[in-house]
Amino acid sequence: MQVLEAIRSRRAIHLGSYLDTPIAAEIVREVLDAGRWAPSGANNQPCHFVVVREEAARRWVIEHMLEVLRLSGQVGRPPYRESLRTYAEYLATQDPVPPPVMLITLAEQDKRETHVYNHGGLHIMAACAAIQNMMLAAWSFGLGSTWLTFYDDVRVKAHFAIPTELDVVGIVLLAYPRSVPRVPPSMYGFGFRVRRPLEEMVHEERFDEAKFAALRQRDPFLHWIPEERRARLVAEENQRAAAQRRAAGGSP
Repeated sequence: MQVLEAIRSRRAIHLGSYLDTPIAAEIVREVLDAGRWAPSGANNQPCHFVVVREEAARRWVIEHMLEVLRLSGQVGRPPYRESLRTYAEYLATQDPVPPPVMLITLAEQDKRETHVYNHGGLHIMAACAAIQNMMLAAWSFGLGSTWLTFYDDVRVKAHFAIPTELDVVGIVLLAYPRSVPRVPPSMYGFGFRVRRPLEEMVHEERFDEAKFAALRQRDPFLHWIPEERRARLVAEENQRAAAQRRAAGGSP
């Protein structure tokens, strides 16, 4: 799989869409090695990875995530709060299969800066790059992944004996997917949302404040919706696109 193809086709595989098919140790090692090759400030390589395979530990992570998600739906910031509440209520009706492998990604706090002219977050940047590398590598092997960010750092550290001088940057869930969202450009994330065109995100030479102000006037976030409804919206959008092509004299 080519790099650009992997970037554009990778999808977050959400809880409820995992298979419990085992993942070969060699593949897990290749995924971890992709994280090892991520860039870091001054090549200080701050990352550590805890590989979680035991069923009891994996179920603890999922139960903990659901608790944090439920609380986020109660006290989180709007408009995210409403979306997370809907997602939590949906998952509460399911009996999701935990992914067979989880990768807790950590970053050493004493490698947060390499010189006096940065903001001290270089260890987090490196760990984020490692997570992206691992998710793309996983996808190249046909594995789905999710970057889990719903957790309480203190409880995760206590449960997995992680020292306090390490930051938990994310938990990567790895599994063969039961289904993969076929998301066209106008479908994204938690809901029916237009993928921002590149022109909105690129600023030539200097930051364009007028462009940014126009973007901020639009609602940037819509609620999470179940995969079944998303599939219907995809089908409807594909039908509209085909009708437009026919009307223009093109092939359906």
